[in-house]
Amino acid sequence: MRKYWRIALMGWQHFLAHRTNAWLEAIGNLLTMFVAMGLWAFAFKETGKVTIGGYSAHEMLRYLLLAGLMMSLLYYTNQANTLSNEIIDGTIANHFVKPFSFQLYYFIVTMSGKAVNLFLLVFIMPIILFTFNLTFPVAFINLIFFLILFVIAVLIQYLIFYIGATFAF
Repeated sequence: MRKYWRIALMGWQHFLAHRTNAWLEAIGNLLTMFVAMGLWAFAFKETGKVTIGGYSAHEMLRYLLLAGLMMSLLYYTNQANTLSNEIIDGTIANHFVKPFSFQLYYFIVTMSGKAVNLFLLVFIMPIILFTFNLTFPVAFINLIFFLILFVIAVLIQYLIFYIGATFAF
């Protein structure tokens, strides 16, 4: 188990080795959310309506924030590029002689990249909440179900990309 923690640390360090890229990706996700939320805030303000399509301004902004956060966490899918590059240049053979599971190695490296994105978003989230004056009145049981389903979504997304990457070659 200790060797897999070391792999996770290596994945974390690899992602942070290019700090500018990590911060630019986080800022890009933030700007995308700001633009979408700003457009909807503008639409509510200019139309003067309390609801559009059955959603209030705060409901729409909360939805856009959560959707943006989920997409930024699900978006990091580096395993297909990494796997195909290692197949092309032959370095994939190095993983077969190491004393750990090849599939678990790629899973841990991918999840460590997602953990870095989550870590960066924890710092960005208060900025968004403060800027748009948002609150989240959510029941605890709904939060638990959301987190469970989000973890399942991350696993499904990983498996789809992993299977696609292995069948591509």
